[in-house]
Amino acid sequence: MQGVHATSDIQGTTPDTSARTIAQMCADNGTAVETVRQAWNRARSSGVVGRPYTQENVPTVEEIQAVAPLRKMTGQAKNKHTAAPKKAALPIERVKAVHGESGVRRNEDEGAHPAPPAVVVAPVVGVESHWKRPLLYLAVGVIGLISWQNIAAVTGHLFESWFNSQLITAVFTFAAPFLAWAGMMRGWGSALVILMVLFEGLCNVTRIYGGLTNFDTPGRMGYPTRFLGLVTDICDSGTLMTAKIIAVVMSALLCGLFFIFIFELKKEEK
Repeated sequence: MQGVHATSDIQGTTPDTSARTIAQMCADNGTAVETVRQAWNRARSSGVVGRPYTQENVPTVEEIQAVAPLRKMTGQAKNKHTAAPKKAALPIERVKAVHGESGVRRNEDEGAHPAPPAVVVAPVVGVESHWKRPLLYLAVGVIGLISWQNIAAVTGHLFESWFNSQLITAVFTFAAPFLAWAGMMRGWGSALVILMVLFEGLCNVTRIYGGLTNFDTPGRMGYPTRFLGLVTDICDSGTLMTAKIIAVVMSALLCGLFFIFIFELKKEEK
């Protein structure tokens, strides 16, 4: 009996950590109170701990789990499933009042009338999407025809044969639209199209410049056209430099439109 009473006395003197304040727990474990305070405030700012910090707080099990220093002092493992309390479900009477017996939500202001179902409108495919691709090819073809004679004039100086000149002109003119139509404008295909369009732009620059300065007209070679003369009078600029600027701008506009149409065709392929 004495052994039993002794055991009971020993168990009664074991400290109950759940009834100890934060100050007592820190003193027993040699932990700084400031460390606990900072961890407590962080947990409170995140919404895990609700009440403000004081040294006289007797932490609950949830607060010990939320504050790392307290958890280490009590030797508890962190509960990974600890989460903010869920919202309480509506009472059954409230659910029935809002949704009715069938479970379908209704408008409380209008009684038992259910809310109208949402109307899903299917997208309408217009004429624009139907004609977009043919119009893009038409625009590319028009720009190609504009560049055809300019490229042919330049390649005519590169090849002595008229047939070879027209053949290389056809390759440079129709290669880009064909690659877009075949869906081959990926990687090297896109780079090749860019290089060919730049060559077309160079041919356009030389031909426009030659036309403005009459370099192709015997007896008037180097003399500006009436249009170029008017521009130089208005801008008070030199003849040759003005002709170069006009040629570059016009060629850039053609190349820009060509690039836009070609890469729009590329997007249509996807």
